[in-house]
Amino acid sequence: MKCTPRLLLALFAPFAVAWSASGIAQNCQNGNAKYHLQLGGFAASCSQSDCHGNDPRGDKNRILAGAQVVNIENALQSVNEMQGLDTALGLTPTDLEDIAFYIWHREGNQQCPTAAPSVSASPNPAAFGNQNVGTTSAGITVTVTNSGGANATGMSYGAPSAPFARTANTCTATLAAGANCTMTFTFSPTAGGSFNQIVAITGSGGTNVSLSLTGTGVSATPNLQATPSSAAFGSVQVGQTSVAQQFSLSNTGGAQATGISFANPNSAEFLLSGSTCGATLNAGASCTFNVAYKPAATGADNATLAITSNAPTVNITMTGAGTAPAAAALSATPSSLAFGSVTVGATSATKSVTVTNTGGAGASSVAVGNGNANEFIVSGNTCGATLAAGASCSFNVAYAPSAAGADNASISISYTGGLPATVAMTGTGTAPAAPNVQAAPGSLAFGSVSVGTTAAAKTVTVSNSGGASATGLAVASSDAAKFPLSGNTCGATLAAGASCTVNVAYAPTAAAADNGTLTISFSGGSPVAVTLSGTGTAAPAANLSAAPAPIAFGNVTVGQTSAGTTVTVANGGTAAATNVAFANSNAAEFAVSGNTCGATLAAGASCTFAVAYSPAAAGADSATITITYAGGGAVSIALSGTGVAGTPPPGTGALSLPAAAPFGSQTVGTASAAQTITLSNTGGAAVTVSAITSSNAGEFAVSASNCGVVNAGASCSFALTFTPAAAGSRSATVTVASNGAGSPQAIAASGTGVAGGTPPPTGGVVTAIEYYHADFDHYFMTHIADEITKLDDGTFKGWTRTGKSFKVHADAAAGLNAVCRFFSTAFGAKSSHFYTPNAPECDVVKASPSWTFEAEVFHVVYPAFDGSCPAGTIPVFRMYNDGQGGAPNHRYTTEMAVRNAMLALGWIAEGAGTIGVIMCAPQ
Repeated sequence: MKCTPRLLLALFAPFAVAWSASGIAQNCQNGNAKYHLQLGGFAASCSQSDCHGNDPRGDKNRILAGAQVVNIENALQSVNEMQGLDTALGLTPTDLEDIAFYIWHREGNQQCPTAAPSVSASPNPAAFGNQNVGTTSAGITVTVTNSGGANATGMSYGAPSAPFARTANTCTATLAAGANCTMTFTFSPTAGGSFNQIVAITGSGGTNVSLSLTGTGVSATPNLQATPSSAAFGSVQVGQTSVAQQFSLSNTGGAQATGISFANPNSAEFLLSGSTCGATLNAGASCTFNVAYKPAATGADNATLAITSNAPTVNITMTGAGTAPAAAALSATPSSLAFGSVTVGATSATKSVTVTNTGGAGASSVAVGNGNANEFIVSGNTCGATLAAGASCSFNVAYAPSAAGADNASISISYTGGLPATVAMTGTGTAPAAPNVQAAPGSLAFGSVSVGTTAAAKTVTVSNSGGASATGLAVASSDAAKFPLSGNTCGATLAAGASCTVNVAYAPTAAAADNGTLTISFSGGSPVAVTLSGTGTAAPAANLSAAPAPIAFGNVTVGQTSAGTTVTVANGGTAAATNVAFANSNAAEFAVSGNTCGATLAAGASCTFAVAYSPAAAGADSATITITYAGGGAVSIALSGTGVAGTPPPGTGALSLPAAAPFGSQTVGTASAAQTITLSNTGGAAVTVSAITSSNAGEFAVSASNCGVVNAGASCSFALTFTPAAAGSRSATVTVASNGAGSPQAIAASGTGVAGGTPPPTGGVVTAIEYYHADFDHYFMTHIADEITKLDDGTFKGWTRTGKSFKVHADAAAGLNAVCRFFSTAFGAKSSHFYTPNAPECDVVKASPSWTFEAEVFHVVYPAFDGSCPAGTIPVFRMYNDGQGGAPNHRYTTEMAVRNAMLALGWIAEGAGTIGVIMCAPQ
């Protein structure tokens, strides 16, 4: 089946959590063979020159996306030229997995791994447990398995010495790949104690296994143990019986215990009952009995219960203390009543007092006495002459002052045989009340308001918290033109305890600060003032900007199209930009796509479009994109690039380098994380790099270059750092001079300097610590103290700290996104965690049956579309691979060096911008 170049293989899939580089495939060699499969002597599969080419690394028709087997399956169904190809070539699902595995290896510049044997033994250890001295255990069969891809040869299987013996062996000197054999062992102890031996299994290719044999010899004698070994009954009232405690008697020895009997020297107070124990107890068996405590007199008691038999005697110590019978004890709740201020001639609300007998006996001759019955009035008394143990009664007290001043007294509840319970009472008589007018809030600040507009009205509440009506009430503004009043519900009289409201607005007439006063006056009292303030500002206007600008695409082969550069247009003004229009002076070679900008862009909003460079001929090209809008100036973006001839002839070296190095936003005066720029020699001869220079070295600095002579097929690199000297768009051209084709070559470096401004929220900043599980090849991070403790102390087994960490916000705050954490065990024995601050992505994963939503574990700032982070934060990169063999794996880091090292191992960057920023962490 033929595949033509006019249809690109649609292997690009939308972002998904479970990206699979190799699926479950293990046979890279088979994937290589199927990729280059021939029928009738000619290439019939992926390696056709007009399909994907002999080497997947060329990424022809986007073949590298075929490292996800699901993309291969989708293409076989949806691309016309590929439909039926799997049937024609006889490709099985396993073949497709192997092809994806082969593509993944080549994408990482790796050859297929060589198969090797892998030998293991199970069970290991072979544990015989307890075995009576002089007897032989049942046999344990150990299976030796070669799970590798090659035969294990020269195999040797060691034999144990006494008390262990090997009784059967089917294993030979060669153990084929995927095969197994068995050995049977027994344990015959001649003495008590623990025994262990190592049986060595060795062979070619480092297939060494240490098989452990363990067992314990035990003597055939009885041994009794009691659980618990003592009983403390604490204090028990004389004549009462405690709750019984249960004991277990176990024979942990190897023979039957006989002649079992119980000796209790104080059977009158420590009562033995419910025994299931007979005169004999078999080895390994147990029985139970109960003991309760009934003191005959006050004071401490103790005794020892002895259990005798043909085994050593077991002694159980028993203790308790007899206490005297209970007496009555009265208490009053509350123990004090504070009535506060009450007007002379009035009576307060009543307060209730509860009297409780907390003792163990009834109280008799109960009486309630009042030290000031004229002003502290008792009513509703339910307390009689007796009050049973645990019972309660109550009465009410009110305060009626006869004169101004402080009053105090106490109520005494007496009874026979105990101290009275008392209730202290206080109150203050006050003169008749007067009005007390107040206004809230005490000030109104309207902030900045455009001249010619009126700010939303704010409400002032006027209240009378005094004891009398306020009369002659009047509300007035000191400047009714700028601070107009409306909605006034306040009349001439405001009753005691009542309130009313008035609304105040702000309408500035000029761009200046304004102040005023809202005055509330009333008869017989001082006026109440509310301060008013606001600032008139000029009318709002739009202010558009674009970044990055300028854009230098560097060298691009004629007839090819560069990678697209995303441009963000932002309205930093205070009004919407209208009649937004775009003009492109060279749309043929600098094509615009994906434009999300409409005719209107709201204040504070942004939109994007992409620009790509497609040179029509060799030589320098340029263009200008002009963005115009009503009421503002034009925004210009200068575009440049150089068309270069195609692949150099054989014997000529040619360097391949990125067209651009975008840095996003960076605080003025601070250095960004370094970007590693890689130069690859794609020609047929060595290239000598003579110089790497920056046109703006003060802001875009070149360092750490290892570029000299770059052999054909090899590569070198240098570091590039962005340190903006001022706010706004910044740029530079990094020039690479060499003796290779197309020299000198240029890289367009760009970034945006941002002022310090208002830093992101800093409250609740904590440190997220990274851990690694070697068996799962899985990374995990957490700031939760309990999880950190259990990871460090081994409660969660297999985890170790990597030494890496970054800061996060523990609490939610304005401007922060919650980070969803998911957990999955849907991938066999291995587990996986996944984190995302993207709300739509969080919702998608929540709907997946393979993932469990754990919590919103912390909060971060979400990056801009171009991957830039605001001042005061640093980018967090997310990488992905499927190194677990079917279970997805992610890692998160703020270190560019760690990111680059992971990518070099075949991991894939995920996130915003060109370098994969998933979140912005506090510095």
